[in-house]
Amino acid sequence: MEESLLERVMKRKVEEEAGVTKVARVMEGEAGVTGLPTEGELKDRLLIEGVENAISRYGVKMSVDDIEEVKSKEMELKDREETGEKVENDAEYKYRSLEIKLQRSEDEKEQMKHELKKVTQNMQKYENQSKKIQEKNTLEMENYKKVVVKLQEKIECPVCLEVPREGPMPCCPVGHLTCSPCLERLGTQARQGRVECPTCREPMGEGRSSLARIVIENMAHQCSFEGCEEMVHYNDYGQHQAVCRFRRVVCPGDCDLLMAFCEVKKHAATCQEVSRGFGVKTLTQEEKQDTDVKWVSEMFSDVNGATFFLQTNKEDNIFSMDVVMLGSKDECKELSAEVSIANPDTKNVFHRTTFSPRPISVSNNPRDSSLVVRQSTIARYWNYNQKTKNYEFTVTAKVHRVTA
Repeated sequence: MEESLLERVMKRKVEEEAGVTKVARVMEGEAGVTGLPTEGELKDRLLIEGVENAISRYGVKMSVDDIEEVKSKEMELKDREETGEKVENDAEYKYRSLEIKLQRSEDEKEQMKHELKKVTQNMQKYENQSKKIQEKNTLEMENYKKVVVKLQEKIECPVCLEVPREGPMPCCPVGHLTCSPCLERLGTQARQGRVECPTCREPMGEGRSSLARIVIENMAHQCSFEGCEEMVHYNDYGQHQAVCRFRRVVCPGDCDLLMAFCEVKKHAATCQEVSRGFGVKTLTQEEKQDTDVKWVSEMFSDVNGATFFLQTNKEDNIFSMDVVMLGSKDECKELSAEVSIANPDTKNVFHRTTFSPRPISVSNNPRDSSLVVRQSTIARYWNYNQKTKNYEFTVTAKVHRVTA
């Protein structure tokens, strides 16, 4: 006689706990064997343990007939529930229902494996196609670079050995090229105004190579700033130089040292002409007269961590103040600097002005400052220190972003 599902589950459980020999004794009805549960106890244990865990743990499989039987039983119990009839707990029915669900999960898992296999195959196909396209692009780029190198060799100036960044290029009647700066220098050194081609020594004439100009305007050029290895297209060259981190700028203090933009903060940390924060500015009796004075630049930051320098100068009894940003012109357009002049003793602010900071550049010309105040205006409010016999005032600045 075919075993029921419950019998099969029970047998698995007993086999696990007591071994095959004891299983045989249990199935023969020897429920009193020491250490073995009775059929009722085993059934209760399975119910307590949970039907899902039992089915999952013992891996009982169902036949087609079992599935049909459960479906029929499910419909029967559903009808009985709808009529209000009390439905008794049916462990075997629960086992079979969950086994169907497990079977469906297995089917769904197989379907997912099939779909995953298709996706994997499609991805492999895409990767192969992408690899071919990449190899083709790499080959085309290598060929392009070879052509560019040959063209660069042809338009390289024979005097400075550099590729011009602007065209058209001067050329002699034979076709030899020379860059404009070198041609100008040759002109100043020429005898009787006769400028010779540095390649063939023939008179240069007024020839210009349009072909060289086309090549120059359609190739990438290496940035001219020392330390920068960027290759930039002709159309983007000017924009790159304006923001290149290796562009040359002057120290925002009074040491007038030229350096790369990326080295300014490191230099300012040790420069004697730059201080951190704002201090009291003083004028002696002699400096109060027509003497020119330049105070140390004061380095500060805004809430976003950008670095700025407050410059204060006196020239011909005119005080000039400016805020210099360690940044680009476009960055300065989005900011507003507020400069305040106050009496350090009373803390009274007697002059306040807002303006856009200027980007750090290759010069520190006080005549280009954004704020100019006459000495006579400041003298009405500054503090006279009786002890030092000096005139004192403070200049502070803060920067905020311009709201649209």
